[in-house]
Amino acid sequence: MIIKNKIKQHISFSLSMLLTLMGVFFLGACSHDNEDFIEQDNLIRIAPSILETRTKIAGSNFETNDQIGLYIVPFTNSNNTAGSIGTNNYASNLKHVFNGKAWTLDNGSKISWPDASSKIDIYAYSPYDSSLSGSNPTAYSFTVKTDQQTKLGYNASDFLWAKSVSTAPTTSAIDLSFSHRLSKVKVNIKSEIDLSADEIKNAIVKIRNTKGMGIVNLQNGQVTPQEGSLVDILPLRYATPVTGYDISVEGIIIPQTLSIGSRLVDMNFDTNRIGYVYDMDAALTFESGKERTINLTITQTGMTVTVGEIKDWQPAPVVEGNIDQSIGKAMDLSKIDWNKSLVHNVYDANGYKVAIVVKEYLSLKTATPQTIDNQAIVIYPVDANENPLLNRGFVAQVMSSTINNTTYEYDPLQTNVHGGAVSWNTSTNAVASYTAGNLPLINKVELTSGSVLRATADNYICRLTISPDLVTDIDNNTYRVVKTGTQYWTLDNLKVERYRNGVNIPHYYYSNNPIYKDVYGTMYNWNAVADANEIAPEGWHLPTKAELETLNKFGGSAATNLKHVGSWSIMSTNNTGYGMLPGGLMQIVNTFESFSGIALVAYVWTSTPISTTSTSAYAMRIYNSGTVDFPSFPKVSAFYVRLIKNN
Repeated sequence: MIIKNKIKQHISFSLSMLLTLMGVFFLGACSHDNEDFIEQDNLIRIAPSILETRTKIAGSNFETNDQIGLYIVPFTNSNNTAGSIGTNNYASNLKHVFNGKAWTLDNGSKISWPDASSKIDIYAYSPYDSSLSGSNPTAYSFTVKTDQQTKLGYNASDFLWAKSVSTAPTTSAIDLSFSHRLSKVKVNIKSEIDLSADEIKNAIVKIRNTKGMGIVNLQNGQVTPQEGSLVDILPLRYATPVTGYDISVEGIIIPQTLSIGSRLVDMNFDTNRIGYVYDMDAALTFESGKERTINLTITQTGMTVTVGEIKDWQPAPVVEGNIDQSIGKAMDLSKIDWNKSLVHNVYDANGYKVAIVVKEYLSLKTATPQTIDNQAIVIYPVDANENPLLNRGFVAQVMSSTINNTTYEYDPLQTNVHGGAVSWNTSTNAVASYTAGNLPLINKVELTSGSVLRATADNYICRLTISPDLVTDIDNNTYRVVKTGTQYWTLDNLKVERYRNGVNIPHYYYSNNPIYKDVYGTMYNWNAVADANEIAPEGWHLPTKAELETLNKFGGSAATNLKHVGSWSIMSTNNTGYGMLPGGLMQIVNTFESFSGIALVAYVWTSTPISTTSTSAYAMRIYNSGTVDFPSFPKVSAFYVRLIKNN
């Protein structure tokens, strides 16, 4: 939904702000000129307003539930100067809430003039912060929000300040004109390269490397940037960009000067496309209550930049999304390259992992009527520790049970079977429950409050980044990942030739020919893979016999479900995605190395020896004919290695 910003010329609304300080009325001697004041009442009233050129994003005035804090201090009559905030205040940090029609104070309290002649000074700010009570109002620490994509985050970053000095007792409302005290950055982006409409719509823009905290002096409204860590801000996006541009955003920052070379803007249009950045070639100053506009044009050869002059803060036009709600976090499944990995991690714009998306095998044949025996694309949200919630799988796509003989992949079904749910039994590594979907093919998926649902064409904004889950060893070899039930395996045979600590690993290639390494990986004897120096990267390990038996059971104890499609002479299904290659083996025969079995058989070491003193250990053997077994072999034999992720 599009919410428009309503601007009027100089809108001031009057509210009878009735306040009391400690229940005391100051009724000193009165002159004849103030008789009407005494006869009516002696309550202080104020009328907050926001100047037209300093309007909040959500409207030209305060909104329902907006809050302000108020300080009322004595004006110093002796030398005709403003009083000092925080010294002998009549009222300190009184919270007032706007209910849409009037301002209210806790418990219906009221505050009165000290007498019929003494002047007062009023200092006010918004948004209200209870932590200021009892603190120094001339050194208030204010922090902008890093997520300003919504009304909530944007307005919470918009520090407003007002004052009224040397105000004599009156029955009229005292005008308090609030102004912005922070600074605004506007960024307009135009592309002259072949970006698609979706790439532009789903682009992620960040305002980067600015000081996120300022020290505010409520006496004069000055804001001083606080030294410390720098923050990245997700800015508000316009529904309709500035004329001539593809994207327009704006964000609120602490007033400050950014040094030359600072990276101010970061743009990412697609997970598979290199992002664009703006590193400043000159220092830039951002002033309180002002704004600067940066215009970026992406060309075939780079990027051109125009930096505007400092101007008065202008109200934002129409903003994107429903500004009363968080912008949905969505992803486009059609952009995933499953050749890179069968497990992908999903990150929000702040770089936090929010989900995983996998292509996996779902098998539940005994339930009635909710059965399944297909590969599927499933999304699992993650918990605070980034562990996938395996009881909350959203089945976005169900694949055909018949393999495509051209691509050797399973294509999505074109019937209304998508959008179901799956839950896993972690103790049995099996599907605990499956609820079939009834939706057409789903490509766009949204994450909302830890739940996953189909994103409709009208409400999705793809602000999530999807990247393949890869394991990297000390030699910088990378390995794809596959999820089999509740287990996670490397999808490629190990190639590493050094232990985690850098020590060389004894190893072989099939027929001692390195040409086989790229296809089948490296071969090792058992003592090499079981060495205490650790062959596996951190977080992974050599599987036990029991863990490989669990994998085999998951695949229905049938080799066809574990074998790579197209690499064996007898056709396989590889439902599990494990995709084992027929790399053969090396045995010691009469003290000689003997290689055999390539294209016919695969051997994978387990970490399980027959006994602590035995010279043999167990391995998983996969035959071309379809048999899987777990015999023991001499430890001097050389087999392949697949790793399993630590629990």
